[in-house]
Amino acid sequence: NRNELIAWDLRADPSLLATLDAATIRHRLFTRADELTDGETRLPIKTVRLNRSPIVIGNVRTLQPQQAARWNIDTAAAEQHAEAARGLPDLQAIWQQVFERPAQDAVDVEQDLYAGLVGDADRRRLDQWRTTAPEGLGSLRPNFDDPRLPELSWRWRARNFPQTLSEQETQRWRQHCAACLIEGAGGARTLDTYFAEIDVLAKDADPRGEEILGALYDWAEAIAPEVD
Repeated sequence: NRNELIAWDLRADPSLLATLDAATIRHRLFTRADELTDGETRLPIKTVRLNRSPIVIGNVRTLQPQQAARWNIDTAAAEQHAEAARGLPDLQAIWQQVFERPAQDAVDVEQDLYAGLVGDADRRRLDQWRTTAPEGLGSLRPNFDDPRLPELSWRWRARNFPQTLSEQETQRWRQHCAACLIEGAGGARTLDTYFAEIDVLAKDADPRGEEILGALYDWAEAIAPEVD
């Protein structure tokens, strides 16, 4: 993250970093204090985001002696620790390992809300897609820049205009629905989970509530995909 800096609290001696590997630093940085073993302490490492509050002042001379005493800051010790930090070996490779995020399963396109905004060119293509008559959707081949949009636009057509799907596309849509509703693909709520939640609600439902829950149950059975 180019808008974030890794900082060491100079109330502590940073010389310790030269003796630790990436796994140990990661453990002592991200493990909760009450989960550390006896003798282990959290490392005084913080990340500072640029252009965010509170501000960080680079000139230490702005810290007046009376302010340092008020906040219990030992400026002489901090300077010694700063000098020790300057003498540390290059730790860039270690920090990359410490802050490396574990691999995650691919996010389904309909849940990938934080993958970025749609560009202006793709917005114009989507406007054309939405204003096209349903019978013409199957022949559209928009060249989207965003790799999410071909699948998203196809699912939109399959949901809203299933009559425009070819036999092959219809089979593909049914397989997608079965994967979501039966197997929970992409983190979807399965029909089994849905029915179980209705059963729990039905225990305390009044007659009107039972009627509504019954209708929801019937609706789910009506849309349940057939499994070969």
